[in-house]
Amino acid sequence: MASSNWPRVPLAKLIRSAQPGFATGERANNGTIQLRMNNVTTSGELDWTSFIRVPASQKQLKKYNLQPGDVVFNSTNSPELVGKTSAFMGYKEPVVFSNHFLRLRTDENKLNPQYLARWFTKQWQLRVFEKYCTQWVNQATVRKDDLLSLEIPLPPLDEQKRIARFISKADRLRRLRSYASELSDGYLPSAVLAWFGEEGKNP
Repeated sequence: MASSNWPRVPLAKLIRSAQPGFATGERANNGTIQLRMNNVTTSGELDWTSFIRVPASQKQLKKYNLQPGDVVFNSTNSPELVGKTSAFMGYKEPVVFSNHFLRLRTDENKLNPQYLARWFTKQWQLRVFEKYCTQWVNQATVRKDDLLSLEIPLPPLDEQKRIARFISKADRLRRLRSYASELSDGYLPSAVLAWFGEEGKNP
């Protein structure tokens, strides 16, 4: 079946739950990791190089925990960044999420979460979410009802998984190519100089 023939289905019919996170200004060295806006990259990946820990009660842990397959949609941010999205595929310890996110749990018999996350990222790149934003001062938000009213192209489940794998692989190759370019432009010349000395001066 060609992509133009895939049915377009409202997200509301494919989502089991859409839960906003919780706000807190408290910190706790031995607390629970709370996913924040800076942890989701513009390419749809999760960045764990820096995170905060917050006190979280058992009730909060139960309500706001992230499980493998959850999709985190950055519903509140500066207008140009609303819509950053990633699929959470697990971490080595419990993780909760801030009130700037919506946690979407799909009906995985109908919608693959990684496919959904990649589709959201594409919509963000196309600046689709800007027209849904309610804005004040330097912040903007997309309302849950508006988000769930969006219609997503819905290929068969196996095709969704194949598309998600293909895009993930392409993104990894793109990052590797960018990293290799940085090496060749900066690090490698200086490394070669350090290893072998300046041309004509090192016997």
